[in-house]
Amino acid sequence: MSKPTQDINEISQHIWPLTAKRNSAGVLEIGGLDVKNINSTNPTPIFVMDEADVISRVQRYLKSFSIQSHGSKLTKPTRIYYASKAFIASRFAKLLDEQGLYFDVATEGELRTVLAAGVDPSHIIFHGNNKLVSEIAFALDKKVGLFVIDSFFEIARISQ
Repeated sequence: MSKPTQDINEISQHIWPLTAKRNSAGVLEIGGLDVKNINSTNPTPIFVMDEADVISRVQRYLKSFSIQSHGSKLTKPTRIYYASKAFIASRFAKLLDEQGLYFDVATEGELRTVLAAGVDPSHIIFHGNNKLVSEIAFALDKKVGLFVIDSFFEIARISQ
């Protein structure tokens, strides 16, 4: 017996932003913006992110790892680090920082972007398996909170 087919126009909250819906003309809207009209006022290609959705999801992550949610099961406060290699832009980093996330950066470019957003360097982990000496020096100069060391060679690079 086959499963019933799902509506191909369904907007699943597991995939789409919480504000995604179809308007009366059947056009997709995200955050109240008709996606067909976004490129009329913005150059393309364009990356659209629903700020309300991001904040809602971040708050759910933070709550799910909070001591308030788990009582004494968590013996230490837990921090959630956003892997900036997934996507990073200064406004996005500022938004995540305002919500209480920390950052995992893997390149000097990612680090510069996060710092430009005003993120406290102590809230940054520098993680990457091929860090250049110049990147390490920059991160040390900016007082990045933590380095993830991937080899004995990196220990030598950091000590230089």
